[in-house]
Amino acid sequence: MSNESNIRDEFHDQYRVSHAGWMNAWQEMQADLEFYLLCQHSQEDADLAERQGRRLLTFDKTARQVNLISGYEERNRHILKIAPVGMEDDIPSTQHTKIIMQQLGGGRGMLGYDVMSKAFKLGCLASGSNLVELYRDRFGHFVLGRRGYNSFLLDPLFTNPDLSDCGFILTGQWLHEDQVKSVIPTNGDTIDDINTIESSPRWPHMGQPLYRAESKVRLYEEYWRRKSDYVETVVDHATGEEIPFKTYAGKMKKDYNLDRKASRDWLTDMRTPNGGPAATIYSKPVTKILLTVFVDDKMVYDGDNPLGLDDYNFVWFHGDFVPECPRDELKIQSYVRGRRDPQTAYSRKMNQCLDIIESQIQTGKIFRAKYIKNYEDLYKAGQGVHFHVKDNWPPNLPLADVMTNVVSRDIQPGLFQLMEGLEKSLLEGGGLNEEILGSDDKDIAGILHKFRTGAALTGLQGLFSGFRGSKRQLGIKLVRLNQIHLDARKVYRMINEMPAPGFYKLGFSHYDCTPVEGTGLTDTQMQMNYMELRQLRSEYPDAAQLIPLSYLIKKSGMQVDAQFIKMLEQSEQQMKAQAQQASQQQQRLDSLVEAQTAAQVARANEDISDVQENRADIALKQAQTMVQIQKLQGENQRAPGVEMRDTVIELLKLMLEKEKIQLQRKPVESKTK
Repeated sequence: MSNESNIRDEFHDQYRVSHAGWMNAWQEMQADLEFYLLCQHSQEDADLAERQGRRLLTFDKTARQVNLISGYEERNRHILKIAPVGMEDDIPSTQHTKIIMQQLGGGRGMLGYDVMSKAFKLGCLASGSNLVELYRDRFGHFVLGRRGYNSFLLDPLFTNPDLSDCGFILTGQWLHEDQVKSVIPTNGDTIDDINTIESSPRWPHMGQPLYRAESKVRLYEEYWRRKSDYVETVVDHATGEEIPFKTYAGKMKKDYNLDRKASRDWLTDMRTPNGGPAATIYSKPVTKILLTVFVDDKMVYDGDNPLGLDDYNFVWFHGDFVPECPRDELKIQSYVRGRRDPQTAYSRKMNQCLDIIESQIQTGKIFRAKYIKNYEDLYKAGQGVHFHVKDNWPPNLPLADVMTNVVSRDIQPGLFQLMEGLEKSLLEGGGLNEEILGSDDKDIAGILHKFRTGAALTGLQGLFSGFRGSKRQLGIKLVRLNQIHLDARKVYRMINEMPAPGFYKLGFSHYDCTPVEGTGLTDTQMQMNYMELRQLRSEYPDAAQLIPLSYLIKKSGMQVDAQFIKMLEQSEQQMKAQAQQASQQQQRLDSLVEAQTAAQVARANEDISDVQENRADIALKQAQTMVQIQKLQGENQRAPGVEMRDTVIELLKLMLEKEKIQLQRKPVESKTK
């Protein structure tokens, strides 16, 4: 059997397994999506109404909630930012952020944020499951595509929402053959020799397109699978570095002419100072993603991931996911799932109310036309019309027997209370309140209204948290794809900067950065940012130097001429230059004042030193005189006493003090000179 037959059989087997695991979930997802699309009546109710000649009306309260939550996400949309882990990673992280902003927010990439919002609305809220795909178009740009719940099947055994333990992914689409040629990873002309099949048992929830052969529609299917190869790897226990043994053996062959066996023995014999092994060889698993493409059940491509990633090119956008639940229709649920029962009860009761009203005889008149001449004017009753009776009016016949009014019966008020309770349960069951819908008529303060609106969305933080997690996964994969496919010239073309050191670092997306949500993209968020900046300038005057007027006008969203902004920037530069000149002049003045002050202090110190030296000279001369007197007295007495010795010691102290004063004066004199 050929390799193509083996892979096709494997694909069919995996489809049967995954379809059996997701079949019940698919049915519930379809019902959820139909509820959002206002198809909210069961087939039994529709058949009964048709037999009775009634028309079922839809009083929708579910789509409004879905649109409200998705609109909140779009109104508060943030950019995808690559934040650094350490200060040394700031520059390459900023460059990756600029590139991703251009890929998702400029040109064709503007669809990027819209695709994610659509996946949140139709995946997390409406159906419960969507995939967002990363692929390169024919121009070499990375773009995003969305896959609905009914166009893919995941490994039923996976448990991690990031698909890290998902063994395989199957996808299927009905595409025009020209579109197939544009997305196929190989030469598109190969599908010209493939016959169009009439029908396919796979992907039943997508429906079968009509006139496939005439409309040139093809069934395009992909079989993604994860495969692990084991590579002998050397681990250095001193540094923790890991290198393939093949690379290590090649280095040993080149440097020491050792073969693979000798290199292995060398590693085995190496020891650390404490006697332990210096290195270890082990089989390291290396993950690969393989892709096989089928067009009308014929294989047209089989190989590695065309984008070069060791991960799937998909990010899963999902609702509430509880993988430990054994029932597949319960373990994944959309926001609409919990609204279906109260919505069904509400629409049914509303239709019953209308049936009750229409089944009763409403206000009208009953009359005998033969006793009234102008009976047609009875239809104009209440407009001052006079009625004329005929001449053959029977005697003693009361007018009430000829014409009476029919009064309608009132509907029981308990029915309206029931309707109000159903509507309230439908709203509050989704974690919302009247304030967030803008339909509350209570007179409350604005800050309280804002608080209650935010509190209503607190119960939905699980959905928003899952959405942010999927968004971060998308950011990680974009960083790795940009490292693989963007060379330095392409990076410079996109952001006018050469790649910084660390831009292409191995493991950068895992160790050195983390994708987060940055500043807002919508007009409301930009206006709030402008108001905050303006408030900073008004409250802190020093902040005006850091927030120039030109930057503030750019943030305001005003439609101003580019020349006007340029004139503002030139004026700010001139003012900045003038401020620098004034600062330099002030520094020179401060230096002159400081020098003059130092000179005055030096002169004062010199005067003090002169006084001290004069005092020392006087004391010294007095001491010398005393020594001379005592010396003469000693010569006369021939026996100098203790007083002589003490005077000599005092004389020596005074001489040392004078020398000390003179030494202190020398630095002062040098400074004044």
